[in-house]
Formats: sequence, C-alpha cells, structure tokens
Amino acid sequence: MQLNTPQSLAEQAKRHLFSGKGAPAVQAAKQALAIDPDAPEALLVLGMIACNQNEFSRALQFAEQAAAHGGAGWADAVRGRALLAMNRYAEARRAARKAADAPIDDPVVAHTIGVLLTHAGLHAEAPAYFERALAAAPGRVAFLHGLAISLRFNGDLDGARRRFREILEIDPKNAAARLALVQLDKQTPDNNILQDLEALMARPGLPPPEAVVIGHAIAKTYEDFGEWDTSFEALERGKAPMAARSQFSQERQAALFEAAENAIPAHQRTGGDDGDAPIFVIGMPRSGTTLVERILSSHSQVASAGELPDFGPALKTVAGVRVSRALDPATLAASQQVDLAALGRAYLESAREIAPDAPRFIDKMPFNFFYAPAILAALPRAHIVCLRRDPADTLLSNMRQHFSGEASYYNYVYKLDDTAMTVAGFNRLADRYRDELPSNRYRDIAYEDIIANQEVATRGLLDFCGLPFEEACLTPERNLQPVATASAAQVRQPVYSTSVARWKRYEKNGPRIIAALEKHGLKIDA
Repeated sequence: MQLNTPQSLAEQAKRHLFSGKGAPAVQAAKQALAIDPDAPEALLVLGMIACNQNEFSRALQFAEQAAAHGGAGWADAVRGRALLAMNRYAEARRAARKAADAPIDDPVVAHTIGVLLTHAGLHAEAPAYFERALAAAPGRVAFLHGLAISLRFNGDLDGARRRFREILEIDPKNAAARLALVQLDKQTPDNNILQDLEALMARPGLPPPEAVVIGHAIAKTYEDFGEWDTSFEALERGKAPMAARSQFSQERQAALFEAAENAIPAHQRTGGDDGDAPIFVIGMPRSGTTLVERILSSHSQVASAGELPDFGPALKTVAGVRVSRALDPATLAASQQVDLAALGRAYLESAREIAPDAPRFIDKMPFNFFYAPAILAALPRAHIVCLRRDPADTLLSNMRQHFSGEASYYNYVYKLDDTAMTVAGFNRLADRYRDELPSNRYRDIAYEDIIANQEVATRGLLDFCGLPFEEACLTPERNLQPVATASAAQVRQPVYSTSVARWKRYEKNGPRIIAALEKHGLKIDA
C-alpha cells in the first residue's frame, strides 16, 4: 500500500483547486503540511485559495514561505497576484518578471504566470505561458480562455478565434467565448448564433453576470443586423439583473465629482518629480482614448504602458489615505497636501516597470481624469490629453461595452440614468479643467475632430506632446504594441467614421438618451 507523501498530497490539492473544489484542496494541502510544514506546493495551494478569498496578506505569507523552500516560479506568481491586489504594482511586476524567468514544468504554474503577466500589463510575454500550460494539459477551458484573451490583446485575432471556438467545442454554453466570437466577427442574418444566445438567456436561474455577457452578444448581433432599437433593448434586458444588485450610488458619484472640482487648485503646487515626461490620455471610456494612444505610441520615441491603475494607489499610499475604494473623495482631497516629489517617484517607479527603455511612455487609464491636477503637480513634465466626444455617443458607447473585471468604477453602465449622470458629471469636470488647467500641459481634443481630419489632429497631438512628426502616426492600425482594452479588435483597423453620431440611428431610444442627459444638466443639440 502506497503511503501519502507531502508531494502526492500537494498534487491532489492542486488537482482539486483547479477543478474548482476548494474544500478538498484545503484538506489535502493541510494534510501535506502536517507531514512537512514547509511543503512549497501545498503552501501555494493555500496561497491561491487565500487570493480567491481576498485574503491577500495571508497569500503573501504563504508565497514567501514557499519561495524560501524551493517554490520558485509559482511562488513568485502567487506573490505577484497578491501584490497586485494590494496595489503594490512595482513589486508585483518585478515578481511577474521573476516568475517568468523561472524554469516551469507544470501547466498549473505556467497558467498562473500567464494570468499574472496579463494582469500586470506585461501582455507580450503572456501567450507563451498559456501555450505551455495547454501543451501539457490540452483542452482545459481556463487555459484556452487565458490564451485566447492574451492573443486578442496582442493582435493575433485569428489565433484568438481558434481558441474561443475550441472552448465552445468543449463547453457549448460558455457565454464569454460566445460574446468574444460575436465581437470579433460581423454577424449576418444568414450566419449568426442568435437562436443559441436566446436559448442561453432563457435558462432559469441564469447568474446576473452571465446574463450581462449574453445580453451584450445578443445586442451586438442585432446591431450588426441594423436593428438598432432591438439591440438597445437587448442590452437593457441583459443588464437588468446586475442593475438590480449593483451598489452604484449617484450620491457617491456626485460626491466624487465635487471632490475632483475642489481639488483643481492642486495643479498650482510645485515640487514634483521632474525626472520623466509621461503622457496621460484620459477621458470617459469609449471616447477615443485608445485611438489617441495608438496614434501617439506609433511614434518611435513612445511606448504604451496601457491602462495603468498606478496613480491613484500611489497617491493613497504617499498621503496615508486608508480607503479601500479605487476612487474616493478623501484621496482627491489629499492631493492638495501630499508630498509631490514622493508621489511622482512612487508613480514612476511603478509605471516604468512596464516601459523601462522608451524615452516617453503613455498611461491610458481613462479614470485618471479625476487626478489630472495632481498629475500635473506631481509630474511637472507630464502632458495630459483629454478626449471629448459627443455626450450621447459617449453614453451609448459605454452602455454598449461589456467591461470585464470587477472594477467598481464601471458600475454605472448597468442603468441608462446612472450612465447619463456619469457622462454629465465628466463633461462638467472636463469643462472646468479646460478653463483652469495650464493649456501647455493639458489639452482637450474632440474625437470627432480626429475622425474629420486625422492628419491635422495627429500633428497637433504630437506638437503638444513635444514630439516631432512621424508618418507612422498616421497609420495607427499598423501599431504592433499590445492593446488590453475594449478596443482591442477595432484598433487593428484603419480609422473609421461610422461611430460618429451613432446615437441618431436609435429612433426609439435615441430620445431617451437625450432626455437622460438633459435631466442631469447637459443640453444636447440634437
């Protein structure tokens, strides 16, 4: 009779963990640790479970103990995952690179590293680890999904399609894969999966997050058919279960905008870190921020760091604000007293892990617009480009987008009125910024102006950022840098004008959009 060893018990724990069986995984891991208290893989199973339960300090302890006893690679990946969740981005990215350098012979470890690299913004390095995981464990849906998403971010749309289709061969009801394929390819009346999607939507007890995904797939299908109002109604139907349980609060959102307006004088402070000249592209999501990022990062002197969540947490840390929300009035208020040099250094240390060698880099986190005055003060050589778009199109585009992830600042998109309130608040704040922030470092640009005259707009952007003109900036669709945003597929196409005044196609719901915006104080010229 073969006795259980720490190694065999740890393997059992790993199998249970990646089959979604948390309790047996914990039991097997604890049995392994009862024999060997420093068994690295058992410690890391507990570390992964601690991460899943949002107990990140415990996860970090498990990972560090495992690393001290031979758990390199996986230990660094678990450590990096915990550090990311704790907003310790510079350390997390270093852990990700260290994990990627370790010898890996286990598919679970390879997948964990791929996920960490993706979440850390190191997208170009991630596909190899998902491929390695799949080579050792073909057909595992989680591994296929990780690879498909990573390939899409890196511009391999055909490869992404193949992997999403493989997922559906294994799991025909997989909503995420269905939405991804509908988004990647134009649907036609003769070639679509609408009947399957409606059947999935009609299932009793459908979890609200899954209803959102399927609703977006149905809406995209009707949109491709040119049935605009039916598409919008499918969106609202899919979002309704999440809207009912969303914790979004218009009062809290209004307080955030008010705090941002009160913090505008922070831009007049001096003493920041002038050792670098980052470019920030801000604005409402789906307002053209990715297009501007692609134009600028096509320049030979510029690299894109993607949507970095780093500035807000750096401000919290340096100012000593202990609030868990990603965006909050207390942090914005702190920008008027914080040590600017320390804030600038903390941000740059973290952000430069993504683009260590480029002369200039772009941070395209849209919601950095709340921090614009603090950015200008903490980084005296920074430039900020703020995208403005027709408010009705901005509202519609936000409603149409399925924002993956759990970030609370996207919770407004489940209801038309909440989205209108947020768009109106942004426009009022952006008007104040335009009037009060220094025009040599902060500039509004209209999405519609870029579409109307791309070359003029591009030359203006480059001149504002202090960059010489380069022809490559006129063909951003040829830019090979990864894109980990909602526009990952669209940016591989030449600039197009079909999104301008899109809201006017919605004969029934267009007036509802206008009415919602006007309710919140925006006058729209229809």
